[in-house]
Amino acid sequence: LGLNDVCLVGDPAFCLDVPPETIDRERSKRVKPTLGFNVSPLIRHFRGTEPEKQRMDEEIVRFIVRVVEEGDMDVLLVSHVDLQDRGEGNSDFDYMERIKDRCGVVSDRISMTARLANALELKAAIASCKYFI
Repeated sequence: LGLNDVCLVGDPAFCLDVPPETIDRERSKRVKPTLGFNVSPLIRHFRGTEPEKQRMDEEIVRFIVRVVEEGDMDVLLVSHVDLQDRGEGNSDFDYMERIKDRCGVVSDRISMTARLANALELKAAIASCKYFI
């Protein structure tokens, strides 16, 4: 690019210090070890047809249900991108809320981060998870 005054730095969100008590408080909200999971509705755009998009959604639901039932874990859906006006097509929160609603009997073992959570809140939520995808 021809830029000489650029340096590589980490994402500022990952440089935030999260007090341990914040992580412990987040962890205490769930009983079982937790898988943190984020999926963006933008990936649906790479599926050609509506039936292909629906099959992808169904696969995500099956994966989450399997993690809860066979892995004996809770799931935390982490909303990374959201729009204040709840715009269609780019809201992680709205998309994952619809996914959660389709998880049936295990939906009580699935929680979500708050809509429009700030970077510190998201980092604490992710740090409280045993695994994160």
